[in-house]
Amino acid sequence: MNKLNVNGITSVLALIGLIAATGAHGAASGPSSAAASAPAPLTLNVGYTKGGSALKWFVAQEKGFFTERGLHVNAIGFTGGIAAATALKAGSVDINLTAATGVATALSAGVDIKTFYASYDESAADWLVARKDSSITGIQNLKGATIGTSRGSTAWVCVMSMLKAEGLVGKVDVKDIKAQAWVAAMESRSLDAIQGWPPAAQQIVQSLGGRKIADCSSYARETIIWEAPAEVLTAKKHAVLVWIAAMEKAGKWISENPSEAAAIWSKYSGVPAKDAASALPYIEWLSVKDMLDPKHPSNMVNPDGLAKQYATYRSILDEGKIFPAALPDLARSIDPSLISEYQGHR
Repeated sequence: MNKLNVNGITSVLALIGLIAATGAHGAASGPSSAAASAPAPLTLNVGYTKGGSALKWFVAQEKGFFTERGLHVNAIGFTGGIAAATALKAGSVDINLTAATGVATALSAGVDIKTFYASYDESAADWLVARKDSSITGIQNLKGATIGTSRGSTAWVCVMSMLKAEGLVGKVDVKDIKAQAWVAAMESRSLDAIQGWPPAAQQIVQSLGGRKIADCSSYARETIIWEAPAEVLTAKKHAVLVWIAAMEKAGKWISENPSEAAAIWSKYSGVPAKDAASALPYIEWLSVKDMLDPKHPSNMVNPDGLAKQYATYRSILDEGKIFPAALPDLARSIDPSLISEYQGHR
């Protein structure tokens, strides 16, 4: 089957514009007709969390995968989910990189948010890392320990799920430490361990001699997704389809060029390239095919996929009283219509 033909779709849009400009009978109404027929430039305002693990997005930017398809992207970095939800609600951001926690924040803010693309699964790369001189050697001796992580984040959901599963809730002190302060907190020995996402967790192991104790894959899967208000997916549908094509290319490129990918990750995250490289083998870069495969754990079409993950997050976030009111069903945000349309053009 043919791949998504961006130039062909753009030509179709141009033709539609020409027909609209010239009228039902095809007669040009004046010198402005040619200008009216030109398709509007493709533009997306894209949000992401600073310091997060947005490698697929960084690669697409760095390698020009958006611009080669005629898509102009305005990158807007946020320090957390509340700022991103505010921007989505205000319309200053079209799409945003997040996880189930960000979807919860957006829904709580009253945004009609949709999960339209699953970027990657970092469950095996989100690590509980003990300080190198800590006596912690396994989950079984976490009792009495102090663990730092960002409250309400995917890493926080992971560690709280872990403690719940291991019967350690209330027996471990979990402190709210933002990602930017993880390395400093471990260096100052103010914490026994950090629960962190890549590549920061790997930096603590590689550069500080930290000891990996566990990852999230057995407790709370972490699929990093892209969200957008429902009206954006309608109004900017073509731009989002082009964006999906660029992201698919980026995922494949990372798998084929891990060393260069690690260098790009280092450039955007500030983490040394060797530490970023050590995180790559633990991350699964998802494709549209994975998202539409009902047997894949991060699929968007089966209740046992992303919807199941969202149910876990909703439960843990509600138990932790992260939001002032009980969360709605997060799975209602999952919308595979655009990835299905993209796949149909391939």
